[in-house]
Amino acid sequence: MKGFYQYLAPFAPDYSGAACVFFGMDGLVVLCDPGGCSGNVCGYDEPRFYGSQQALFSAAIRDMDAILGKDDLLERKIVQAASEREYRFIALVGTPVVSVIASDLKGVANLLSRKTGIAAVSVDTDGMKLYDTGAEKAYMALLRLPGALERVPSDGERLGVFGASPLEMPSRLSLDRFKELVRRSFPSASAAFYGGEPLPSLPDRTLAVSPSGLKACRFLKERFGIPYSVSFPMNPEFERVLNEARGRCGSKILIIHQQAAACALRSLLIASGAGQRVDVGSWFMMDSELAHDGDMHFDDEEEFIQRVSGGGYDVIIADPMMKNALRDCAAEWIDLPHYAVSGNLFAE
Repeated sequence: MKGFYQYLAPFAPDYSGAACVFFGMDGLVVLCDPGGCSGNVCGYDEPRFYGSQQALFSAAIRDMDAILGKDDLLERKIVQAASEREYRFIALVGTPVVSVIASDLKGVANLLSRKTGIAAVSVDTDGMKLYDTGAEKAYMALLRLPGALERVPSDGERLGVFGASPLEMPSRLSLDRFKELVRRSFPSASAAFYGGEPLPSLPDRTLAVSPSGLKACRFLKERFGIPYSVSFPMNPEFERVLNEARGRCGSKILIIHQQAAACALRSLLIASGAGQRVDVGSWFMMDSELAHDGDMHFDDEEEFIQRVSGGGYDVIIADPMMKNALRDCAAEWIDLPHYAVSGNLFAE
């Protein structure tokens, strides 16, 4: 039955992806929800929340508030929250409640900008899609903020990095460590990350480390001629996988993760001589620019089981959460946790 899941837990939703992008940018992030969606973000999908100073505000929109269209109540709550301290921006993140009754978050954001004098943006997430869709929309919203498209004189080359959030990571790899590895991979450039840091000015080139950042990179290329590339740096998790896969010259291997990370690992496996054929699969965005013949996108658990089990793979590299769904598959398993799939469950 399509849409019926017996073995896989729900993946991180789109509003979590958007909230993770805005996190740590000294903005007021507003989850337009009754309370449960913000609890999901803070408790499960955003590992940086506890111990941080990030303001993540639940609008506490109840069903009757939404049904009766009390946008003025939502505005008053946010204006009051924004008066508590200084914020660089306000970000409204949609949830199922506001999407069901088609709340005009863009209009609310415009009203808030006029009333508070603080730049406000909205992201039309609805909780029905996956985290990468929300992250993609949030990156595009960042580019609408004042100063995002300004050129500032610089002594060296500036690299703008899109797609780096905890949800994109192998969950044993911290985001701080990942950023350090990116900066080491581009020693001649000053790397600035979109999301989680102060908003940078217009870069000289951009890097997408996941498909969720590609739309923003392509927008900057189309509008300003800024070149972009896609990569995911070598890291301890990749080194561990390479060691476990060593010596499998005749094997057929499947990597399941976010596409940019999986493609980078594929290149490393091929270069090391591991695997006669290496395919990439993902539940998340699959961009044709990165795809090879044999790569696959999964939309449904039953389809996932059939395609992977019938693919003749000798080795599967994926999040341990998926192992139970493939318990009848004879392939050897190598763990590669993905935070959007299993969070902290396999982080140790």
